[in-house]
Amino acid sequence: MSVGQRLKSLRLSSGMSLRAVAEIIGVQHGSVSKWENETNNIKRHHLQALSAHFDVSEQWLIFGEDVGQSPKTFLKENSLQTRFDSLEEEDKDFLLDFLTRYIAAKKNRKT
Repeated sequence: MSVGQRLKSLRLSSGMSLRAVAEIIGVQHGSVSKWENETNNIKRHHLQALSAHFDVSEQWLIFGEDVGQSPKTFLKENSLQTRFDSLEEEDKDFLLDFLTRYIAAKKNRKT
């Protein structure tokens, strides 16, 4: 897996858009896309900001190796399912109701 693939994997598993990552790092969303597609190299200070935001080491982001937290652990701990499971039942019910209504409204708009 390449640095661009690792970055994209972290971004998608976190449910973030290109724009969201770009805003956090302070670049244009096209820059993040170019990093993911490996048409541009990531500057050191951007690499540091990405590593800090996603809580992975620069070494792992560049080489796929790390002595600290594994990417698999990071992805598992930050998955949508894990976050949902950690909510109180009342909050889970609220979100499920909201999503049900949202999906129904989207379907109604398409027809």
